[in-house]
Amino acid sequence: MVLGVLFLAVATALTPGWDNVNPARRPVDPVQVVWHADFKQGRDCFKVQTFDGAEGGAEVIETGDGPALRIFKTNDVGYLTVEPKARFTVAEGTELQAFAYVSGETNDPEYCYGFLRLYGKTKSLAYFSGLDGRGPGGPMMSMLFNTTKGTPIRKLCRYLANAKTGCDVMPVIVVAGPKSDSVWHKWGVEDLKAAKANWAKFLKKVETPDHADDMQDETAFDAALAADVDHTAKVISRDGYAALAVDGQIVPPMIYKGKVPNTGKNTYCGRKMEENGVRVQVITTRFGDSPEVHGFWTPAGYDAQGAAAEIKRAMRMAPQSVFILTLIMDAYPEFIEEHPEEVWTVEDGRPVWGQQVHANYSLDPKTFRNRHWKWVSYHSLVWREAVKRNIDALVRELRQQGLAKRIIGVHLGGYHDHQFATRHPDYSKPAVAAFQARQMRLFNKVRWAVAPRFPDADFLVPGRDDAQIAYYEFLKVGPFEMLEDLAMHLKAAFAKDIIAVRWCMGAFGGTFCSAYDITAFANSKAIDVIAPQPDYARRIPGIGIGQRLPSATFHRKGKLFLNELDLRTYGAVSGGETELRVTGLSQATDDAMWQSTYRKVAGMMLADRHGWWFYDMAGGWFEPEGIAADIADSVKTVKRLSAVPARPFVRSAALVVDEKGALLRNTVHPRHYYNFDEERLFGTQLQLLASSGVPYDILLMDDVLSDPELARRYRTLVFMGMYEVDAARKELLARLKSENRTLVFLAATGVVGGGLETGFDIAYGTNGVSHAIVPEPGVDVNLTSFTEHAPKAKLLGCKLGGHWLPRRDAVRSGDGVRALGRYAADGSIAVAERRERDWKGVFIGSAAGLTSQLFNRLVKESGGYVPVEYGVQVNMNGNFVSLHCTIPGHYAFALPFACSVRNLKTGTVEAVTANSLSLDLQAGETRWYLLESK
Repeated sequence: MVLGVLFLAVATALTPGWDNVNPARRPVDPVQVVWHADFKQGRDCFKVQTFDGAEGGAEVIETGDGPALRIFKTNDVGYLTVEPKARFTVAEGTELQAFAYVSGETNDPEYCYGFLRLYGKTKSLAYFSGLDGRGPGGPMMSMLFNTTKGTPIRKLCRYLANAKTGCDVMPVIVVAGPKSDSVWHKWGVEDLKAAKANWAKFLKKVETPDHADDMQDETAFDAALAADVDHTAKVISRDGYAALAVDGQIVPPMIYKGKVPNTGKNTYCGRKMEENGVRVQVITTRFGDSPEVHGFWTPAGYDAQGAAAEIKRAMRMAPQSVFILTLIMDAYPEFIEEHPEEVWTVEDGRPVWGQQVHANYSLDPKTFRNRHWKWVSYHSLVWREAVKRNIDALVRELRQQGLAKRIIGVHLGGYHDHQFATRHPDYSKPAVAAFQARQMRLFNKVRWAVAPRFPDADFLVPGRDDAQIAYYEFLKVGPFEMLEDLAMHLKAAFAKDIIAVRWCMGAFGGTFCSAYDITAFANSKAIDVIAPQPDYARRIPGIGIGQRLPSATFHRKGKLFLNELDLRTYGAVSGGETELRVTGLSQATDDAMWQSTYRKVAGMMLADRHGWWFYDMAGGWFEPEGIAADIADSVKTVKRLSAVPARPFVRSAALVVDEKGALLRNTVHPRHYYNFDEERLFGTQLQLLASSGVPYDILLMDDVLSDPELARRYRTLVFMGMYEVDAARKELLARLKSENRTLVFLAATGVVGGGLETGFDIAYGTNGVSHAIVPEPGVDVNLTSFTEHAPKAKLLGCKLGGHWLPRRDAVRSGDGVRALGRYAADGSIAVAERRERDWKGVFIGSAAGLTSQLFNRLVKESGGYVPVEYGVQVNMNGNFVSLHCTIPGHYAFALPFACSVRNLKTGTVEAVTANSLSLDLQAGETRWYLLESK
């Protein structure tokens, strides 16, 4: 322990960034070990097997932490396993948890996999879903990303021994993907029940305080409120960027969102957050009262005084703050019994059942009647008018008590995950009526009187499926239009300038509940701010994390983007979450991990000149003194950056998301509501490019089409979801084929109507076939398709085939076409380019097939600004740079212009040689720099 503390002190003194070094990091120690690997016996005690062409091996090595197993994979295909020579036996009904501590420094964090399994009667790569609960643990459990010296990752997996699975158990390590080198310490198996008890004990080490005593005396609060002004807020444009103005003054968009319970421990740490500089806060109150969560709307009416009292308690706990009011607007369970015509139904007439958060589907009411009830359609005017009456009653009460003075915004939530996400198609009477009303607005007539059924086809085709396309768009945009209506009503009720905020679920994803109303939001006159779900799994240090929303478009449209930072920490209130579950949510287990994680995700938003809110969903996440002090320090930095005029900085590359085109992907498919290729094309692809070393913008196609000059700013444009190349898109591409620009087309471009305008003759739509790609001779850049090397389907226990293995497209040979890589399965062209006199085209046939290395090279070859090689997540603007290291090593960072570079952790000015910043980075390290005029 003494050595660990000494190492940490030395590393901290030498490291100019927020690092992930903590040699003492051990969230929990193994208990009741039933088997352990005896590394002292040497290599002969273990057996290595290779599959699907993999090559590699294992050896026992000596480390500072004792003997360990080094596993190395020496080629880029297949997977290998390491097993002990003998099984062990446990009693019937024993629940087991395998564990190991894993480290590595040279792996590609996006493609290398290493995970534990326990085999019984069958050799299954699938995790044991019955014990793993709500997830297999995310990247931390499955991927071989790099670690800092002395800070390994604790990997886990679970197994239930019984007659079906087998009581003779074989521990297994699986390593998959491209070349990798990893060290596995203290491999063993423990009793799961004992491990769970140990985990619960660990969670209690940090006790979350009760903040009830933080409340300002009510008399003093009332006196201060009476003397206060009526605060206002707007999203304004400054230097071409959206900004939050409170009472006419620009404020850093750093916000705290916590919970104020009616009973039990009060975990709302509003006063602590405002003392640390976060003085815009969010209060949540519910309309519908339910068996699980208390609200203020019941069959007896709406209790505006009760809701106002709850809001006042929160304000008293942060008496120097102003507030955004979150209204969860779901109805009480009996509402649908009072209005049976308003029930949300799916295609065959069955009702959608839900509970206080999630929209489930056709659940057995006898089984779930105490926890689930039929839900109201989003399109119910009966429900909407009732909500408006509640809004009027609440705002009257808030104004009467003076509480409305401190409310500067409203955040609208309700139904599925409080985000108004359409998880299932709505065929209810209110929905059909709303569909007809929308047609009248768009076409001046009703073209389709009923809600259409969806075909058994991967894509919807204009001219053939016009009714389905129109209905699909209505299902996505309709709830947003409802939110707009309610937002306008709220703004009118408050009768002053306030902002309206909306949540957003998984934009452009493969699930039916993913948001495809981002263009509608960008053009909205009522909703000012969007707050999307985070990518929980990739927040951990050492992996790049991108964003899937068009942040550059939002600035152009005067919209603010708040990232949802519900960063799980060791300060969390114990909520029954398993150790495996919280690793998948990237819980920070100490201050070092928090700082690296927080600075990475916050730096991404700072570089894009947007903001975030600290979402304290369970309470206690931002309580620990180290975390609170780090937040206070970051507030000072953000204020400093906010005071600096924006220096112009144009990124050389842009990703263009074609939302209208993406709606042609049929995720209302009769056989499934999920498409891996859609999720890969957007969510996965955007995450992969995060650590490319290239700063880039994300734009909506709607923005590019409406402004002919916008696309001309960029040297490289990547088109995503452009499934139809219509007349407007043909004209756009014709304009762009000049001035030596590089145009990159991702999978399925032009699948509807043909994509010859891309410059390639594309063979569309091979399903269930390997995505393995072999580079052509002389091509030395990585072309690995994430879809092929991510054994996600196996990890999830899914069948490999059909829609679980995404579509892949290919390019036919032709004049001017150069193959860069071919599919190993049949030799067809997977990645191709063509060079014309005035432009270069690149086609990628596999979803998530544009690698960071290829992207880096394409932007560089186009003459664009590429500051550093692959292995660093770069987020920057003309004033600020945030770097997060995923592959450790030495890097030369090319500055965008002549300037001084100040390290925002140390405050020192860095040495710059030939306009280059020399960097020695370790895995998981985050650095922030200020670019200053000389």
